[in-house]
Amino acid sequence: MPIPRSWTELNLGRALFLAGLACWAAIGASLLPFDASDLCYLLALDEGSWRVQELVHPVFVPLLGLYRGLLGAAGLQGNMLMPLAWLNLCGAAASLGILFLLAERLRRDSLPSALAVLGFAFSAAGFWVACLRPTPYSLTVLCLTASAWALAREGSFPGRLRLAGVLSGLACGLHLACVSVIVPAAFHAWPRLPERRRVRGLAAWFLGPMAGALLACYVVLFWYHGLDPRRALDMGGPGLLASVEQVPTTSLWSNLHPWTLAANYAETMRVQGGLFLGLLALALGLKAAAGELRSGLSRLRSTGALGLMAAYALSFSAFFIINNTRNGLAFAALIPLPLLLAGLAPAKPLFLAAFALLACLQGARGTAEVLAHESGKSRDPILSEASFLSSELGPADILLVPGCPFPEISYLTKTRLVPVAPPLMPADAAEFPALRCSGKPVERLDAAALSRMLESGGRALFTAGEASDPRDLDVSGDFKKRQVFMPFETSRQGQERALAAFLPLLPRSRLRKVTSPQGRVYIELMPPGAAAEEPKKR
Repeated sequence: MPIPRSWTELNLGRALFLAGLACWAAIGASLLPFDASDLCYLLALDEGSWRVQELVHPVFVPLLGLYRGLLGAAGLQGNMLMPLAWLNLCGAAASLGILFLLAERLRRDSLPSALAVLGFAFSAAGFWVACLRPTPYSLTVLCLTASAWALAREGSFPGRLRLAGVLSGLACGLHLACVSVIVPAAFHAWPRLPERRRVRGLAAWFLGPMAGALLACYVVLFWYHGLDPRRALDMGGPGLLASVEQVPTTSLWSNLHPWTLAANYAETMRVQGGLFLGLLALALGLKAAAGELRSGLSRLRSTGALGLMAAYALSFSAFFIINNTRNGLAFAALIPLPLLLAGLAPAKPLFLAAFALLACLQGARGTAEVLAHESGKSRDPILSEASFLSSELGPADILLVPGCPFPEISYLTKTRLVPVAPPLMPADAAEFPALRCSGKPVERLDAAALSRMLESGGRALFTAGEASDPRDLDVSGDFKKRQVFMPFETSRQGQERALAAFLPLLPRSRLRKVTSPQGRVYIELMPPGAAAEEPKKR
């Protein structure tokens, strides 16, 4: 019995999507761990402390604690960087799967749906990069797409709306920007609610469950860290907003020029999803050339999908223009657009083939961007430096730093990083009232103890940094990703004075230069009787 053509097309589209998704996940896995310079939440988990940023991601660290407990019960130990990376990769893949099911349901054709979602996955570099980072972004997108699936599934509308509300509240618990989902949810629900009970129905069936889930996330946050909620309230609105703003002048409360913020957001979207938006524009052109544009748009309007996607994209865009134009989740405004792309993919075979070619070309360009990203495993500066130190020094050896060790370096390596205060910076001096790292007083260099350690076979490296090296003077900008320590003195003159005072205190021993793969120079302290060696490079 011959297989119906519709079955063949269904299987072809689904097979293409699964193969493309496996390829996308394999490329992502090759880059893990990704962005080791942003371990804020893993540090909070490891130290048992809390960060102000958690107030906009309240359930993420407690969720990581649960995840670590489950891994521990299975016998898996160690830091959580790779386990979180795998969790995020799986979450992102699941999100793409949900988008494909939604696109297939909307278009009723698997092949263009697969091309549209895979075109988004490969070309939207912002989505790909964000979902690989050790942040809540991937799980947030999973909750958002699951919420959309809940609205579209079969069953009673109140039940679907309640489930969507709970999932949306959980998404807010992972990233508070998801309060924006209220607008598209209300847009979708309003005409489907009884005319005399629209406000009460929306409140009871969506807003109530959403608020309840978000409140539960905050209860979990305060319980997990043992915090008094009044500590957050005592910060006040302006203090809290300033604390969670990632990049200065990217929010309305720190930049009163809306047009500047809109321009900044447009630039962020160009970086995060410009290739995908280009693919969407090309699909519109092909749809028009095939003579199918009017009918395609009419169908999207009649189902309400076009208005829903517009409400979603506009509400998230407005949130990030007001609150943070450089946020890593800014691409969230693009999440419904693969569904639009699936609806606009041409149906005529020749034009559909052209669309597939364009999707491959844009996807290849997006893949090249992600593979060349500086935060990938083979390129990440912090991960590279931590690996070098771990291979160079054993657990009994030490690395002396004239400043506070960069927390990510401390997290990724078992090397003992010892901050040491130069003599020009006494702890009781008025201009340096408190030399502390992670709340602990900075040690004074004990030259005699250091000499004894070297004579007994221990090793010590000294990362002095150079006053001409911007990596060691930039504590918040582009060079932050290449730091090993944050200096006590951030001016060039101050750094020169500190180093001039610090070096004479080192033991009277031979010095040997050791260079890391990134070109950072370390000085190895050697006992006086050790044979001289040439500078060592790795």
